[in-house]
Amino acid sequence: MMFRSLRDEHVFAIIYGLFAAYFSGIMVRLMLTLTPIACVLSGIAISVVLDTYLKNPEPSAANTANNSNANVPPPPPVVRPGRYTGIPDVSLRGTVLAPLILVLLIFPLHCTFVTQSAYSSPSIVLASRRADGSSSIIDDFRVRDWRKE
Repeated sequence: MMFRSLRDEHVFAIIYGLFAAYFSGIMVRLMLTLTPIACVLSGIAISVVLDTYLKNPEPSAANTANNSNANVPPPPPVVRPGRYTGIPDVSLRGTVLAPLILVLLIFPLHCTFVTQSAYSSPSIVLASRRADGSSSIIDDFRVRDWRKE
């Protein structure tokens, strides 16, 4: 969507997104550089999808022409490049918008769960899950040295 019209802000967002994705793949700490542009680009994408699927279709010029003079043919419909005209089929709108809204509602719950799992244990105690689903606590730092006893 950003490639449709290459203005300065679009080129900046594209380059920032590419570099941030590359460097966050190299080093996990650089994920913080990816977060702002990922939010901006996803917001733009969701905005375009919602604009497309929530907008009522524009009436064609043939339907709105004045039909009082039957001898004059109606003018051809005006084609506007780069404009989203909307989706007329209501079932298609629901098929696209329902999962999108569901994902947007579940996303904060997912983020809360992942944050709780990843950041709840202190750094000197590592918590993990075994293959059977039970939790395992690795507490090597605070274990007493049994050789001294």
